[in-house]
Amino acid sequence: MSDFQDIKNSDPQVAERMTAATEKLIELAKSALNVELDAMDIEACPEARIHAVSGVDIDLDRALEEMKALDRTKGLLAEQQRAAAIRAGDNDELAALARLPRHERMATARRLGVDDLNKKLDPTSVSDRNLLLKQCLSLSPQQRINFARRHGLMP
Repeated sequence: MSDFQDIKNSDPQVAERMTAATEKLIELAKSALNVELDAMDIEACPEARIHAVSGVDIDLDRALEEMKALDRTKGLLAEQQRAAAIRAGDNDELAALARLPRHERMATARRLGVDDLNKKLDPTSVSDRNLLLKQCLSLSPQQRINFARRHGLMP
């Protein structure tokens, strides 16, 4: 165990302040950075430790900078930027994604939240739906299923 863990375990006030700081900083990270951090990440921030041990107010700007410097936060922010680039149609990011093996490409797209880039068309009228169904009939069974899913005719 680290020295801080020993102090936190031996002093209930330190543990209480650390719990409060953890909750506050997790909410700050969620609102300011749009990332999900956990208690271990917050314990790695010196500002949270100083608050827990001494009781001084947390400098939120400094704590935010410390959270940005965490490896986990850097990784999450990089993934968010990558997902935004893919959604925007960045050719380099799309090419990097396309070079991955199929199973990795699917897992990466799901993890980044970009697995729904092919928007389903919503047939607005009965005639549009009928036209799509007629087009669907001329396709092979597998193509028919793909076509129907792509155009929102089936889940």
